[in-house]
Amino acid sequence: MEPKDTKGRTARPRPAAARLEAKAHPDPEAIARRAYALYEARGRTPGNEREDWLAAERQLLEERETPPAPSVRSRRRERPKEAEA
Repeated sequence: MEPKDTKGRTARPRPAAARLEAKAHPDPEAIARRAYALYEARGRTPGNEREDWLAAERQLLEERETPPAPSVRSRRRERPKEAEA
């Protein structure tokens, strides 16, 4: 059975952009883990829960917007060809 809207019509799927936008925000568990790491880095001093949460959220959003750095693979140096005698 297909989902219906409030007027009894068949509901249309959400546009792809709307689905992507919904996924763009970090999940609360990831924010909580990052906020706790900030709390620990600050020496576990209480009273900055809101600031830690907002900073964690901002950091995670920035990480998603920043493209990953290209990986640097160690390149083997080519040995000079020995002169034939």
